[in-house]
Amino acid sequence: MMIDIGAGTRPRKDDNWTHLDIKPYPHIELVGDAGKRLEEFANGSIAAISAIQFLEHLPNPLVPPTLTLWFDKLENGGWLEVEVPNMTVLMTEFLSTENRAVKETVLTEIYSHWTDDIPHRWGMDAAMLMAYLAEASFINVRIVPSGNARSLRIRAEKAAAR
Repeated sequence: MMIDIGAGTRPRKDDNWTHLDIKPYPHIELVGDAGKRLEEFANGSIAAISAIQFLEHLPNPLVPPTLTLWFDKLENGGWLEVEVPNMTVLMTEFLSTENRAVKETVLTEIYSHWTDDIPHRWGMDAAMLMAYLAEASFINVRIVPSGNARSLRIRAEKAAAR
């Protein structure tokens, strides 16, 4: 099983993914709180987890235990792909201009332009997110292309059984 957490209105299109979101969009198979719904799965039972533009909606204290939960639910050799707003790029862009429209666009990106009622609560740069993943015992933590400089995408793995 592969789970797309926070699939929202932009789910992964591959039929192999099971989509999870707090809102009951038509294409969502699992509706509810991501942490509670994942607790329903046995440890080591999920091949892959995708969480695109999800972690920033959690309060900071919930980020480390969420990543640990995801690690536990992944099978040995499984992988995780997360994407968050790229705070380094966004803050640099904000500070490097006097153009009000650009500043407003950047602030909208930081403070939730994708959602109407689930605000962004936390931001991370690459070093922070990679450290959180390493602390949760992920290996091969690396930045992968996101297709958008304002987004930071990182892929990590759970070690295969020996």
